[in-house]
Amino acid sequence: MSNADYIAKKYLRKDQGKKKKKKEKDFVEIQDEDVAGWDDDNSFSLVNRELTSLHDAPTIVANESLKDRDIDAIYQNIEKTTNKPAQLWKAVGNDEVVESEQQDSHDAESIPQFGLLTGKQVTFKAEERRKREEKSSNLDEEELRKSRETVYRDATGRRIDLVLARKEAKRKLKEKEEEARRQKEQQQGVVQVRQQKEYLKELERQKTVPLARYEDDPEYNKELKERSRWNDPAASFLTNKPVSSKATYQGYAPPNRFNIRPGHRWDGIIRGNGFENKWFQRQNERKAQEHEAHMWAIEDM
Repeated sequence: MSNADYIAKKYLRKDQGKKKKKKEKDFVEIQDEDVAGWDDDNSFSLVNRELTSLHDAPTIVANESLKDRDIDAIYQNIEKTTNKPAQLWKAVGNDEVVESEQQDSHDAESIPQFGLLTGKQVTFKAEERRKREEKSSNLDEEELRKSRETVYRDATGRRIDLVLARKEAKRKLKEKEEEARRQKEQQQGVVQVRQQKEYLKELERQKTVPLARYEDDPEYNKELKERSRWNDPAASFLTNKPVSSKATYQGYAPPNRFNIRPGHRWDGIIRGNGFENKWFQRQNERKAQEHEAHMWAIEDM
């Protein structure tokens, strides 16, 4: 046997023609009709058989009119025939079967009722519906208001009450302003504090003064005359100098540029840094230079 015959015998097949493929049909095979186990319970089987016999039985109509029959009995008959069997629920992990009636999520008035309703029934149902809608709307508004509130948190994630935070910020700002005012008062001198108090007192007095004031106002002129000014040329011969109510030192005291005399308890020790002496010395040197320059200017005249 040649190699070609061996290969053709072992590995090659003759073309036997195209076979017609049968079309596969899709079908669903029901292995068990009672998958959920409804027919295993005798009560369900009994209810199903009764319903089946009820629907399959012929309807016999008597020769009596609806007027002769009681309308309530008709409604009760309809409710009995259309009543659905109770559903059975099985708890997870427990073989005990618990009976529970199906509860509709809708209200009772949303279920369509058979027959006619009287005016009182319609009014009562409408009133009940209105009350429930008002109650639900109030609850919805309250929940909506709470959901719309902005939640503020600090760096640590703790919730912050905005009202309390604003009150605390106002309190701290007030304390800061009070501290700044106290520091400013401490930095001022005794004379500045006294002048500020006198200015406020004068403002209170000006509330009762007439608006029109002229140059010959006697009160205003008296105030200007009694005011003491530094380096006043008329201070040497004025006799009506204002008398201070505070006691002053009666002995010798070194002069100062404000002409303020020491108090009567001064012990005579100068506790300054010598600025007043240097200031007066500089003033005297300037006057001496001006006098000398003037004398040199008029020497040849």
